[in-house]
Amino acid sequence: MNSRRPATVDRAAWDALPGMVVLLDAAGDALHVNTTLATFARREPARLLGRSWQELLDADSRRQLIERLAGRQDFAVSLPWAGAGGETAWVEWSGRWRADTRQWLCLLHDASAGKRVESEARAQASLFRLLADNVPVLIAYYRASDFQCQFANKAYARTFGTDENAIVGKTFADVIGKAASDQIQPMVELMILHQQAASYERQLPQPDGSTRFIEVHLLPHVGEQGQTIGAFVLISDITKHRLAERAVRESEERLAKFMQASAEGIVFHKAGFITGQNITIDGGAGGTGTGTGGNATNGGQTSTNTAAGGAGGFGGAAAECGALGGILRGGGSGAVGPGCGQCACRARSIAGEVGSA
Repeated sequence: MNSRRPATVDRAAWDALPGMVVLLDAAGDALHVNTTLATFARREPARLLGRSWQELLDADSRRQLIERLAGRQDFAVSLPWAGAGGETAWVEWSGRWRADTRQWLCLLHDASAGKRVESEARAQASLFRLLADNVPVLIAYYRASDFQCQFANKAYARTFGTDENAIVGKTFADVIGKAASDQIQPMVELMILHQQAASYERQLPQPDGSTRFIEVHLLPHVGEQGQTIGAFVLISDITKHRLAERAVRESEERLAKFMQASAEGIVFHKAGFITGQNITIDGGAGGTGTGTGGNATNGGQTSTNTAAGGAGGFGGAAAECGALGGILRGGGSGAVGPGCGQCACRARSIAGEVGSA
């Protein structure tokens, strides 16, 4: 009787603990299960003795735990636990091997709430990653203290020759290059100091020798205490817009060269007003040769005027497009009638013709 009393006292103390306790022998059989654990398992303590408690673990969890017990080393592991009604709980096991008694003293903790929060956070992170990787914008986040990258979407990482995992921990200069970093450093410092968004455009050379045009927005991340914690980087590829603008400029330049090189007089007019003409007409009409349009109306009267130098006329040519003819005066101003809304009329300098039409 006396030899069992210490064990009885120990077990009574374990039953008084708010945590879950199980005493196992070297083979993994349960010698004692306290009341808190039995309540959690929704079974009588006697139904958890021996190897009955192992029924609460699936095959994989049971194998992991038996391996830990066989190692005779203290351990901590989190395993799923089959609760009543088919519910699954997560239980953290902390085992202490007692070599003097050759027994395991295991403390158990219900970690289900923490696992749920972790699972929800992981799901949200996965959703955010999916969203970030599928928007048509390059996204990154840099810590303000050391300018190390903390996050980058797939497009941002691949643009700078790496992936979304390897880029984490790299500095701003490591990612975009020292030359580019030095170029935009004043804007970065201004954004951090004044906590105001900054934006700029720059060219981004490509490995194939081409050039991309990018628009960069820097957005400060301000903490609750008013300090700058980091910076969000949003980059848009505006290459197609800049190439389109360049194409328009080049087209306008080619048209201007063609008009100035043409031997024929060319007039543009809209709603009865001259909007432009080439040097052939402007100079031939006694103008300055600037090619600018006139600003006076013709009063709707048909007229045929020759150039000041007598080179020829273009009244008939203008009439061909439904506009009233005579435009050229010594001052180079005038307008056409409302025969058409907008067109280009040409005047051919032909010796001996003076607009007899």
